[in-house]
Amino acid sequence: MFNIILSVLLAGIPVLPRPADDYNGNPGKIEPGQPPSVIICNQPAGGGWRPVIMSGEAHNNLLWFGPDNLAFLGSDISGSNWEGASVWYTTDNGATWTKYNINSTVINRVYPDAYYDATTGTPWYAYQIRVPGQPSKVYVARDDGLSIGAPGLFTESQVTNGEGTYGEWLPTVVAKGDTVVVSYMKFDLSLGACKTSFDGGATWGNEVIIDENQAIDNPNLLLVGNTLVFYSFDDATIDTIIFWKSTDWGQTWQGPYKLESSAAQYGFASWWYSYAGAVYQGKVHVLAVLSPSGIENGILYDYVFDPATNSITEEFVHGYVYQDTAGEYHVGIPQARTPSVGVTHDGSKLVAMFMDYDTTGTYKDLYFKVFDGNTWSPEAPVFAVQDTFDEGRGDFCPTVYDDGNNLNLFFVCSSGSVNYVNIYYATSQVVIPSVNEIRPTFALNVRPTIVTGNMNVEFALPKTATVDITVYNASGQKVKTLYSGSLNAGNHRMSFNSDFGKGIYFVTVTVDGKSTARKIVVK
Repeated sequence: MFNIILSVLLAGIPVLPRPADDYNGNPGKIEPGQPPSVIICNQPAGGGWRPVIMSGEAHNNLLWFGPDNLAFLGSDISGSNWEGASVWYTTDNGATWTKYNINSTVINRVYPDAYYDATTGTPWYAYQIRVPGQPSKVYVARDDGLSIGAPGLFTESQVTNGEGTYGEWLPTVVAKGDTVVVSYMKFDLSLGACKTSFDGGATWGNEVIIDENQAIDNPNLLLVGNTLVFYSFDDATIDTIIFWKSTDWGQTWQGPYKLESSAAQYGFASWWYSYAGAVYQGKVHVLAVLSPSGIENGILYDYVFDPATNSITEEFVHGYVYQDTAGEYHVGIPQARTPSVGVTHDGSKLVAMFMDYDTTGTYKDLYFKVFDGNTWSPEAPVFAVQDTFDEGRGDFCPTVYDDGNNLNLFFVCSSGSVNYVNIYYATSQVVIPSVNEIRPTFALNVRPTIVTGNMNVEFALPKTATVDITVYNASGQKVKTLYSGSLNAGNHRMSFNSDFGKGIYFVTVTVDGKSTARKIVVK
């Protein structure tokens, strides 16, 4: 039985092809200045993490236009600061990059966002221009030359005027035809705001405050069909996800729609750069890490907002929580840090990328999981080689290219291993997890994972099914059957007493003969 449990937990982990070798012939991944990584540009010492720290469809650095064709939005070094905003294009999958400068103003903060309007073939670039000692202003630019084979034909427009002491920060942009919406944070007030242009950025309407009663942590804007979705965690405790929506291109907003994270029971919270969102199957998925105070590494959750019903659901994705003898909660291994999220170019899969440690706690590397609309696959490494080089400050392209055999992941990062002085690019082909045969068509959560009394077993059934809930110990021996019978389609939450004795157990739920398991620790 123990082997069966292990097969459920581990089956489907991809066996990855080895990336290109480095110049010494050693199995490589990101080696500074060596293949398969390429340095796109240089950065001020200690500052290269800023342009690439946030990711997902909002606060995105990388655009994918087709096989081998990408764009990177960022800023080059200028003394001890940055040179405004530039775009680097590649047509050979990152082997070489060509720089096109948009704005050469010397600035001391840079948080860019790129968006590709597939309806017109036009890339849009949003960025803040903050001259040292002055408030920040938001700009956008579109490249009219890319679609005609002459990239770099930028039309730039100023969106905000830099109000208050610090101005407007963290812009995101979406566009559809001539309609362009830019969101940002009014830094002095910690409020989300937006402006809309209906003539391709030539003129901008009045500023709209999204919610004057809700301070936000980090503004993010996504487009779901013709509906805008703005989201952030709260600014106070950063443990409550909040969504708003607009059906008139940002003129008015509905919401807020809130959900406190279940990690709040552990005293965990997120960070301003520890959550990233993408649109998948008509819903917004926000992948967020929540962690103990002062620690970036934590538990990865998926918060799903459906703009059709205004509902929010939470699903555990990755991580491990334990409680010490003093009653304090901590993060164990596995864990997650600085997540990214993307969608395959055909829209069929959601892909989460994050940092994690190996089981010995020696190496921290990039891992990924795939969601097929029902369940998440096991984690697997992005690169086949472990090392001590820290790629944790980076951004995966929100478009993942599925070539039919592999998932192609595109990645930029800056590393604390070299004091964040470069922006690196690397790509990796990973084998698509083949877990459809062994993964059940239901989601399962067992909370809490560290159990001292009752535990809740939560799952959703797509149809009426025969359900068996059984507990096994670490040796694979059956301990207790908690439930056996027929249940109707829908969401189910069952509470059981953990009177099994202290130790490690697996709660196994079998639906119509297909099983999945979650590990718990009974204290």
